[in-house]
Amino acid sequence: MYLQIFIRPVLFENSYTNHCALRNMLKAVLIFCAVYAECAKNLPSFIEPCYRNDPKAGECLLRNVRSLKPRLEKGIPELQLPNLNPLLISTAPLFSSGDFRGNMTDLKLYDVSNSETTYIDINFHEKVLVVEYTMTSMRMVTNYRLVGKLLMFQLDSTGELKANITGLRMKYTGYLKMVQRRGVEYLALNGSEAIGNIEYIHVEFTNLFKDNELLNRAANDVLNDNYKIIINDFGPVINRSCKIIIDTILAGLFYKYPADVLFPVKK
Repeated sequence: MYLQIFIRPVLFENSYTNHCALRNMLKAVLIFCAVYAECAKNLPSFIEPCYRNDPKAGECLLRNVRSLKPRLEKGIPELQLPNLNPLLISTAPLFSSGDFRGNMTDLKLYDVSNSETTYIDINFHEKVLVVEYTMTSMRMVTNYRLVGKLLMFQLDSTGELKANITGLRMKYTGYLKMVQRRGVEYLALNGSEAIGNIEYIHVEFTNLFKDNELLNRAANDVLNDNYKIIINDFGPVINRSCKIIIDTILAGLFYKYPADVLFPVKK
């Protein structure tokens, strides 16, 4: 009873001061809870921890990537990884070394989950991640728009393109940075690039010459006979698409898990 009598007048006489103090205290509690919730996130049990102060962290990442391969096709919700079969890309511009320009829309890449990762290295001091991988084959289906001269053909065409790509080798370099979110450090991408080589590509364009099916078929035959030129012109689109694959995977991981959870310090 004595305690109630003592507190009530103080609260009444200093209601504004106490209200501010209470509000600040609640903010502090909420911030603490938010930070604690972020830090309390744990990696799934099927992930091997990779330590940032381990010189073999890249080898650890490589083991994880290879162990996750059976799960990739359907996506891994625990790691924010989307379904990669197909990988959907809304638009991809074509930049030709020749005399045509174009654009691809509603691009779908199939079988990307069948890639084989051959090398990973991560340098936390330089904040650089390098991934090398190969694909035995990959299929691409997209709507296209081409204007200009492709080989001997003068085109002003819109249609569908199907391509089978074999013998793809890719090197991806991601540049990393640290960002603060709710008082917790997260990794984020600060740019990336991908350089690739393609051994062979087979293309099938529809509607290159409107309804002239005979000419369409003949043009596709000529293009495939000169597949190395097609690789030069369409290879950059494939490189950018493969870059998007890894960008997408890393963005999901980096957004969900704090840096100290993804890459703890080994004590």
